[in-house]
Amino acid sequence: MKNLFNLYTTTAHYYDFDDREKVKDDIAFYNKLFQPNTNSILELCCGTGRITIPLAKHGYKIDGVDLSESMLSVFKSKLNKETDAVKSIITLYQQNIINFKTTKKYEFVFIPFSSFQALTTKEEISLFFACVKKHMKKDARFIIHVFNPYKKMDKNWKYAEKLDTELKEGNKIIKRYSCGKDIDTENQIIYTDLRYEITEGKLTENYYEFLKLKYYSPQQLFELLNNNGFEIINKYGYYDFSPFNETTSSEIIVSCKLALV
Repeated sequence: MKNLFNLYTTTAHYYDFDDREKVKDDIAFYNKLFQPNTNSILELCCGTGRITIPLAKHGYKIDGVDLSESMLSVFKSKLNKETDAVKSIITLYQQNIINFKTTKKYEFVFIPFSSFQALTTKEEISLFFACVKKHMKKDARFIIHVFNPYKKMDKNWKYAEKLDTELKEGNKIIKRYSCGKDIDTENQIIYTDLRYEITEGKLTENYYEFLKLKYYSPQQLFELLNNNGFEIINKYGYYDFSPFNETTSSEIIVSCKLALV
């Protein structure tokens, strides 16, 4: 059976079981990045609402787009527990980010947590940027995040399965394992398999997801943005707003505006 990449079809419920600091730090980053009077934000690949809902709790009116029905189902379940005030300022769209359509233009458009890297073909990438620009107001900002491959990415990036996270949910023990399955250095694509091991009492079940992400050197990303009609305003190396450093930064976070034609 053909793998469905990056959709978290069977494991969306467990997506938020991630105790890494970066999944807390990015929420604070976006909350500080947006201006208090901002009232039109679009989040692409909003997933389970991990970032969207906290931003809405701070009063930001925000729309979210995601292709995964499973992820949006989790999002909606979480949103049902929120106040009417929060519910009223979030709008969700189940659409593909390469050709999404809303009736709005936004002051901020952002795609967090390496989600852009799920686009692996030139056609997808070109359509994505064109679609983003259509939905930006004249003075809008576009924020994009990818991880920084600070060392050469070659076959040595393949690795055997290892335990990433172990957390509890009630009587359940949830363990997430990852395996660096393969790397296509010619097309700059990495393949990672995830296994979620769920144990409750004597019963253990396993759920699998398959990730496929295209990686970029910093210069490749900057050129890609420039070539697709964006002017880079700021480059950050982490969610503390530290300036990007090619050799020491773990992340590449770029804030752009529409380039003058």
